[in-house]
Amino acid sequence: MAYLVAFEDELAVATLLEYSLKNFGHSVDIFPNGCDDSLKKLLLLKNNPDLFLLDFNMPGRNGLEVLTLIRTDTAYHRFSDVPVMGIGDFPKDQRSGLVDCYPKTWALRDLNNRINVALQNRTG
Repeated sequence: MAYLVAFEDELAVATLLEYSLKNFGHSVDIFPNGCDDSLKKLLLLKNNPDLFLLDFNMPGRNGLEVLTLIRTDTAYHRFSDVPVMGIGDFPKDQRSGLVDCYPKTWALRDLNNRINVALQNRTG
């Protein structure tokens, strides 16, 4: 289906997210935080993701800071038009630039449905 890149620092959540989304047919890479090491690995990806999933509360840069970085830093220019879905407690006044925001109290099938809607809206 789609290639997703998720930034999630909680190991149990990341494992469940990766396992479930792969079962829904997506290809998934998980980055454990918004620190420099994760962001350097992001630059090494051979293919651009179809969608980013960003946790708000992470060590290093939080999800909003990662979103700002991939939208404004020239090093990440190739990702500037990749849609971003927030996961967790993004403050309502800081959701600009997100295609959706989903709480961590998710039902995985519902999360997959919302990912598919975001992907459909991207391709028109």
